[in-house]
Amino acid sequence: MLTKLDLSRCEKLKKLPEFKLSNLKHLDLKKSWRLTETPNFGDMPNLETLYLGWCENLEEVHLSLGHCRMLTQLDLKCCRKLKKLPEFKLSNLQQLNLSWCGGLTETPNFGDMPNLETLILDGCKNLEEVHPSLGHCRMLTELNLSECEKLKKLPELKLSNLKHLNLSGCGGLTETPNFGDMPNLETLSLHGCKNLEEVHPSLGHCRMLTYLNLSECEKLKKLPELKLSNLKHLNLSGCGGLTETPNFGDMPNLETLFLDGCKNLEEVHPSLGHCVMLTNLNLSECEKLKKLPNWWVLFFIYFLPIK
Repeated sequence: MLTKLDLSRCEKLKKLPEFKLSNLKHLDLKKSWRLTETPNFGDMPNLETLYLGWCENLEEVHLSLGHCRMLTQLDLKCCRKLKKLPEFKLSNLQQLNLSWCGGLTETPNFGDMPNLETLILDGCKNLEEVHPSLGHCRMLTELNLSECEKLKKLPELKLSNLKHLNLSGCGGLTETPNFGDMPNLETLSLHGCKNLEEVHPSLGHCRMLTYLNLSECEKLKKLPELKLSNLKHLNLSGCGGLTETPNFGDMPNLETLFLDGCKNLEEVHPSLGHCVMLTNLNLSECEKLKKLPNWWVLFFIYFLPIK
């Protein structure tokens, strides 16, 4: 009646015997450094959680895993030699962690993961494409693709429940996805997308957005009209291509604004003077900025470094 098996940190373990564990629900093999292949999961029909993180020599996952229909959590982070995943028909899977799987060049098909809520792909430095089926994972609330340096484009994303999207360090991206079908997006990070040239206009209508980070987007020259009534934090530091800021008239709840290092910024939109909730403003290293708008309304600013 074994339901839980913990073999984590078995550093000398190279191979597992054949398992016929029909009641097993939780299997932990993380940090089994020498493991090169997984067991056959065909006789584990009730498996719910599987941890294979930091199995750095793991080269393949047994095909049978794709049919573990009770699986809700699958952790494969830091399996650096893993190059491909089997077909997944995991209708109950909620969390999939593939972070720092440097050997992956493509993702699996997500078409048979209708309940996927969290997908972590950060640090997959050789990932070139995301399967289009991801765009239909309507239960997804968190998507992390940060540091996927070779990723050049995202598929169409119809993710009505998505709240958190992290694309930081995706140096290959030149444009963002359409945000029109992400009405519940709360946080968006595009930090360090050095080749990003434009942000899709639909971003301006993500009314639930509270956090927007576009720092170090060096080629970004202009922002779309932003009607972000719930936005609290806006980071544009190091955006050397910007010559002007957006209109802040539709950001009544803005609390933090970073514009430091915008070396070509020539003017700040006058509407900033009416952001009465602003408490933190950084304009340091804005070398071409010659004039500021009327600041008399900004009673609450406590940090305004200007050089």
